[in-house]
Amino acid sequence: MKRASSRDSWDERGFGRPSLVAEAVIAPTIINGDAVSALINSSQMRVISSSAYGSGGFYGNPWRKRGAVMQFNDLPDARASPMYASQPLGPQSISVFPQGGYARFLSPLLSTDTSTPICFSGNEDCIGSTYGPNLWENIPYNSISIQARDNSFAHSEVDFGTFIWSAYGSRLISEFGYSTIATSISEEDMRRYEQHDNNPAGHNTLIIREAFQSGSDTINFSQLNYISGTMSEIFFSDGSSCVLKDGSEVYGASRTDGWLDIMKRYFCTLEGGQGATLMLDIMQTKENREAMSLYGSQNGGPDFNESAPASQSLTIDEYFYTDTHAEISITNDIASEVLPFVRTDKWCRHVDVELILDDKTVALRPVCGIGSFRPGDGIGVIAGISMAANGQFVYDGLITTHGQWEDHKYKKRRFRFVTDQTVDSDGDVRAFVLSPSLSGNPLQPPDDVALSNCSADVSCTEASPIICSCIKMCIGGTLKRITVQSGEISDIDDIGSC
Repeated sequence: MKRASSRDSWDERGFGRPSLVAEAVIAPTIINGDAVSALINSSQMRVISSSAYGSGGFYGNPWRKRGAVMQFNDLPDARASPMYASQPLGPQSISVFPQGGYARFLSPLLSTDTSTPICFSGNEDCIGSTYGPNLWENIPYNSISIQARDNSFAHSEVDFGTFIWSAYGSRLISEFGYSTIATSISEEDMRRYEQHDNNPAGHNTLIIREAFQSGSDTINFSQLNYISGTMSEIFFSDGSSCVLKDGSEVYGASRTDGWLDIMKRYFCTLEGGQGATLMLDIMQTKENREAMSLYGSQNGGPDFNESAPASQSLTIDEYFYTDTHAEISITNDIASEVLPFVRTDKWCRHVDVELILDDKTVALRPVCGIGSFRPGDGIGVIAGISMAANGQFVYDGLITTHGQWEDHKYKKRRFRFVTDQTVDSDGDVRAFVLSPSLSGNPLQPPDDVALSNCSADVSCTEASPIICSCIKMCIGGTLKRITVQSGEISDIDDIGSC
């Protein structure tokens, strides 16, 4: 993970100043004089150090750190060599912070069998027992950071369910982050909905087309102001672990004019999947819902007025943003990328997007790897399926949003998962597999992750998708089955090989 945009909250949170992370860990030592205990091990130290881009982590200038931090020198585990050279940041881990609304999946992408040093980019950038913590230790990992933060927190965006995905040292799914600072002081204060990067449409989450303000394709009210969701961790029989983000209240479950009765987004590790991660969305439109009216103008924000009668069936898309480093040209206030992209900068984030396999799958090919002038070390693939309709990906291309003083200041590329039917009170279940691949030929995508509807196998054919449905997928040679019952995942199990 490298620091880039100074206003990107995902870049800044925690990793820009690694010593602050350590100081938080040993706060009792700094404040109370307590002895430093083995609160941090070598894997954790390497995570912090390797994420401090270009700084050398804790092995830099000692005069820039509190004296208590230097007591880590007395902890032998803090400097121990990794158990496996191929997994310098440790084994798979899931960190969940439900009160703050954050979680992170970190999964190694190389096996534990490798005992010799491993080198990338023409054997120049190496990791292993003979190397200290370095930037390249980020490369053989898959990282997904997810958010379910209460949007009433100061400067929060209305972005429940969004996520960031990085693999092999390159960010594959991104977002605008802190482009313009969100302003909202009460439930009635909707000024932040005016900015594309602060309302739901600027994030990687579920977007209801009917929730766009009339005449706008950027002001969106899919999620409600000053409403919080929940986050919890769940475990299944095949060894998979999931984090559930329940945003039903955020999408209006308790309001007669709310959009959805159910909005749940799961992120799950897939055991044996070589870093592959499941993202599963369960959604149900509120039955007999009333027309929604919101009056943001009383506090200087936008209004929303849904025409009566209220829509009883909604058009719901999943949004995905990724990075572009291409220059843009502006003609008649319309921005377009200057392509093909030719890299000239030392550091960059640029991902080429290709729809493949009848638009059921998206290949993400990062041009830029982590580090100076390095190419991407791997690629990512997202495969998707809907249980209630025919689904496919569409590519929207360049999307820009304004900064504080100029238009089109911040830029991303966007693609969406769409279906050929709207979602009513019968609901829908949509599954996505995010699969990274280390490829010797980055022009070739990895093997497709096969997704199929297996509802008939578990006698679910007569029920609505949210009541009973089944998704079957081939992951790393293992055939897995995800069963949904009564609006939640009931099990993930292995049913054979593929």
